[in-house]
Amino acid sequence: MAVDTALADADSEAARDAALLKQVQWPYPVGSADVPWGEEERRLWFARATLGGPKRSYQANVVERLNAVAESSDFFSKHFEVVEYGRLSH
Repeated sequence: MAVDTALADADSEAARDAALLKQVQWPYPVGSADVPWGEEERRLWFARATLGGPKRSYQANVVERLNAVAESSDFFSKHFEVVEYGRLSH
């Protein structure tokens, strides 16, 4: 059954969410959706993490994008407030 058909035929919110998640093209190259990682996936992840593979940046992926939206949207600034609620020290 095609994912689009599964999404249309899903009879519960959880089933629709699962079908929708399968349509997302995840940028992460290790593993497959709905399949637990085995030793090979762990080895690939460790190699990427320790040998200089691409790193995600909270600053670039979240903070800068959120600030750009906040600065460019009157709706956002009227209805939302950006606050720091925690900080990691690593």
